[in-house]
Amino acid sequence: MIKYIFITITFIFSFITFNYAEMLNVITDSDTAIIKLNKVDIGISVVTNYKIETGTYLLTVEDNGTEIYSELIDISNDKKVTTISVKLDHNLSKEIIDSNKQKKFASYTLSKKGNFGVGLYLSSRSGLKLSYDIDPLTIQTIFWMYQSNTSKNFVGGLRFINYFNNQFTKHTLFRLYYGFGFIHSDINGTITNNTEIPFGAEFKFRGTPPKLPPASYLLFSVYALGYNLSTFLDQLFYFVETGLTFNDSTNTDNNYTGLKFALGMKYYF
Repeated sequence: MIKYIFITITFIFSFITFNYAEMLNVITDSDTAIIKLNKVDIGISVVTNYKIETGTYLLTVEDNGTEIYSELIDISNDKKVTTISVKLDHNLSKEIIDSNKQKKFASYTLSKKGNFGVGLYLSSRSGLKLSYDIDPLTIQTIFWMYQSNTSKNFVGGLRFINYFNNQFTKHTLFRLYYGFGFIHSDINGTITNNTEIPFGAEFKFRGTPPKLPPASYLLFSVYALGYNLSTFLDQLFYFVETGLTFNDSTNTDNNYTGLKFALGMKYYF
């Protein structure tokens, strides 16, 4: 009797060991990513030495309520340990986004960027641009100053921006914005106060943009070099802007009311 009990226990143990002999490791690049197997949570960020039967499973990874990764995986006897690495940003840059996911993926990607931005603002009153996101607004400052024996230039401004209509398109992360701003300038004694209502678009490339060939340095000089350097910066956003502007200058010839144009770039920390 004891012999049969021992054989039965050994058989059951061998059966369990045979079916759960495989190990699954899943590694992500996000501390908050939820890892699921057949829609069941199995861990956060990293799963190691997860015992699993042979077969086919649906592996999904979600972050901030958004499903970023979803693939069928095969677990077989000939491979004792299966390791899967999921880079969420890289996966987003490759995925073809349908219209239902665009806003959700855009919100997810924007939640990963920093709140503090530094960049260039290029317009009739150009300067360095600093920004900080305080939901639901972004506060921006524009500043430039230099003085020599023959010239003097000062630009200072403050703007309040609201972003909307976030879209994750085939090639870019894209969002529109509008706002209100005031820019003061003193250029060689001519003082101009500029009140503006900007409207623009800010975007970044989903993947790494192609580099310009070395021959472009001969044609575009430092601009080509600057572009190639910018391809390494993942958090670099570009913007194009128009809107209404009202200029009031001590030189009445510079008074102007009408459309404006500006462009530039900004890196988020």
